[in-house]
Amino acid sequence: MGTLNTTNVNLTGNLSTPNRPIFALGSGNGLNNSTRWTSDTIYYNESANIDTANGWNSSTGEYNISVAGHYLLYFSGCTSDTDSHFLEIYKNGSMIHDTRMLNYGVVYQGAHLTHIDLCAVNDKITWRRRLANYDFYSLSIGCYLIG
Repeated sequence: MGTLNTTNVNLTGNLSTPNRPIFALGSGNGLNNSTRWTSDTIYYNESANIDTANGWNSSTGEYNISVAGHYLLYFSGCTSDTDSHFLEIYKNGSMIHDTRMLNYGVVYQGAHLTHIDLCAVNDKITWRRRLANYDFYSLSIGCYLIG
């Protein structure tokens, strides 16, 4: 596991948490993002809203872990139709246990999932949907190192 420098306080009292990766990406509302994805990987070809460690690869839809430790991984989404939608979190190409969320049969149904997982340097995290033709009205994904 990596070494964490948890908090620094400068002379004016401002706190900083160095070496603490944070990543977040969200669509806001509307289908403009999810209808452009042509695979099950969420948000490839999209820029991150926050990426303190430059780990997001927009061409592959993967987040590269740069500091080993326990990460809080999350997604939050709202369906755009009555199809059954799966959202899942993958690490190094395999679904992380207990990270499948199903939205079934209700338009604008919301789903939220958080999961804590131990990650090593260079682990690749992806957020995926059931298939390319299952769209979301809004969707947020992300992760951050918690220790």
